[in-house]
Amino acid sequence: MHPQEPQFPNPSPIPTPVFDVRSYGAVGDGHSLDTQPIQETIDTCSRQGGGTVIFPDGVYLSGTILLRSRVTLHLSTGATLLGSSDIQQYIPHTPATRSVINDQNDKSLIYAENESHIAITGHGIIDGQGSEFIHVPIRQHKQRPFVLRFAQCRHITIQNVTFKGGAMWTQWYLACHDINIDGIHVHSRTIGNNDGLNIDGCDHTRINNCHIDSKDDCIVFKSTSNHMTTNATVSNCTLTSDTNALKFGTESYGGFKNISITNCIVHHTKKSGVDLRIIDGGTIDGVTISNIIMSNVGVPIHICLGNIPRHFRSKSKTAQPGFIRNIQLNNIQATKAGPAGCAIVGLPTRPIENISLNQINLEFTGGGQVHDDTLTNIQEAGQQYTSYWVNSTPPAYGLLVRYVNNLQVDGIQLRYTGKEDRCPMILNHIHRADIRQVWADRSTSARAMIWLNQATETSIQECRCSESPEPVVRIDGGKSHEIRISKQAPTQHSRPVSTGDDVPGNAVKEMPQES
Repeated sequence: MHPQEPQFPNPSPIPTPVFDVRSYGAVGDGHSLDTQPIQETIDTCSRQGGGTVIFPDGVYLSGTILLRSRVTLHLSTGATLLGSSDIQQYIPHTPATRSVINDQNDKSLIYAENESHIAITGHGIIDGQGSEFIHVPIRQHKQRPFVLRFAQCRHITIQNVTFKGGAMWTQWYLACHDINIDGIHVHSRTIGNNDGLNIDGCDHTRINNCHIDSKDDCIVFKSTSNHMTTNATVSNCTLTSDTNALKFGTESYGGFKNISITNCIVHHTKKSGVDLRIIDGGTIDGVTISNIIMSNVGVPIHICLGNIPRHFRSKSKTAQPGFIRNIQLNNIQATKAGPAGCAIVGLPTRPIENISLNQINLEFTGGGQVHDDTLTNIQEAGQQYTSYWVNSTPPAYGLLVRYVNNLQVDGIQLRYTGKEDRCPMILNHIHRADIRQVWADRSTSARAMIWLNQATETSIQECRCSESPEPVVRIDGGKSHEIRISKQAPTQHSRPVSTGDDVPGNAVKEMPQES
């Protein structure tokens, strides 16, 4: 597994005819306001059937500009479209698509709604000048414009340009169809909410060869309306963030389906490398994440199902939890991950379903102590916006799986570099799990290599750890039953399994050795 660095595409041919913004009065000196001549150029191009609006080298100061159908904005290598620092230069727009964000944010540097065959190309820069909005209180979202916002648009191409300095989300695509984002750079570490790229209720989206460095989440799949986010691919991207690199949610009303992420590099990301979260209802169904290399991340993998009746939802209805199901994580490596470990956590009344983990190799810094190795201090995920460990130290240094039905694990390595006394892996309230070929570092103080608590119909085969204290597997919980342990469990352990006093006597069975 060797994800490639982004291979930035050759520029697409510029559609003709060509319209130069300077020919319509744009100055490009970084001081003169060029909004009107830029808009006149776009409108003229659109009226004549479409083409390309060219920005030659220069700095074009602008308020809100509206992109029209069949118009390509092309920024030359030395061109910068610079957002005005005057909020009065931004025209409010509320999309017809009802989104929970509509009441909070209404201004953008580049805006389009119900347009088709629109594009932004070239190696120039689009700078939201977000540093001029740092004084705005974080919750006064309407005083902080998006850099780019497209709503209900079709056939979109964004290629090679650099986005920087957002005052809000850098890019927001709402209920759009057929999006191709290729070879862009995003550098946006100005202010909170500096998401790099938000795909919200869109279908048929391709994100390739992008480099995103953001203060908030890098690539985010959202569903802030009843539109589902479907049929999306992400490949060959490098990501770094002060929060999460690859995220689903938290807004999840319409849900997510058929999304593939592959061949990406994540580094220096403070929270999660991969974060799949449902807290507003909706469903995540059919997500495959493969061939990911991470380094210096807080948490490599975080999958959480919660149920928070946030103010977006009607108070007259009982909030119902959503679903997370059919998730595959393949060929994922992480080094220098933080001490929190990974988590896949559902709800007691709504377990996560059908999770597959294959060829996962994770290295953590460690730091847990013996007294952290407990399940009693974990707050249920149901009423939390943030991650499951927010009010406690996680009990497993490597992987905690809780309230999950149908779990498949094949080929996991868990290691730590510092002192660590917690279990490598804990399976709590698990139904139907098949655990194969797990290897883990384990302290002599740890309760076990794999701790099962309230697990049913679970099999464990070919699992080994670095140290040799007993046991390899610890089983607790009066509801635990039909636990099958392979005879191939490590021969160096004279007692590979131990059980708590509350475990029924017939709960554990030895599996026949495979021929």
